[in-house]
Amino acid sequence: MRKKLFLHHHIFKNAGTSLDRALKNIFGETMYFFDSKKPGGVINNKMLTDFVVQNVKQDVAALSSHQSCLSSSPIAGFEVISFVILRDPLQRFLSMYNYHKKTDLKTKLDFLAKELSFRDFILWIIQNSRLVSSNFQTNFCSKTGPYPQNISTQELLVAKENLLRTAGVGIVERFDDSLVLFNRILNKHQIPGKLESYQENKSDRQVDTMGFIEEQLGAELIREIKGLNALDYELYAYGNSLMDKKLT
Repeated sequence: MRKKLFLHHHIFKNAGTSLDRALKNIFGETMYFFDSKKPGGVINNKMLTDFVVQNVKQDVAALSSHQSCLSSSPIAGFEVISFVILRDPLQRFLSMYNYHKKTDLKTKLDFLAKELSFRDFILWIIQNSRLVSSNFQTNFCSKTGPYPQNISTQELLVAKENLLRTAGVGIVERFDDSLVLFNRILNKHQIPGKLESYQENKSDRQVDTMGFIEEQLGAELIREIKGLNALDYELYAYGNSLMDKKLT
């Protein structure tokens, strides 16, 4: 009989910490976390397999990773049930800004968020980091190794295929519905308990976040951001459609 591993592919600033806390409350000591020590590193299939085989001894467990590949290969002796959450790119940028603004100074982005307005923070990212500013979620969902700097429609097709193979795709802007879907999946696998909604790392500065974004960035910069993240917006729409089908 195969062991069950519930695997959360944790995209940075996509409400993953909230989901991790909910999973931890259910799985307790059988909840694992695995990332490399390298910022921006990637957990490839072999690394993930080696970690699981060496560490996960229980019949049922959960694992969360910021760096794991969605295109994960089967792990002998395990049934892997994968989750991922997508987010509207503009909302994600605001969440990044708020996160780095309140985080202790450790990285360049922490320093910049404390010194710059939201608009200037985004302009700096656009000018200095294509990886962060352009189609980050498509990149994440299609990766098999180190992040490429240029993402094309080919990566989008791979990302969509990877999402199709996951047990559940959630949406940050529909977080409660996402938990409904994820709970159905847990129940299907006879996991006791229920994922609850938490608001980890959530800023209380803006209630009308889209209104704030539009006011701070302006129409021209928003158009530029949407152009840079056109593939992410298509992936986001696809993720919503997958979620709708599984909720009906």
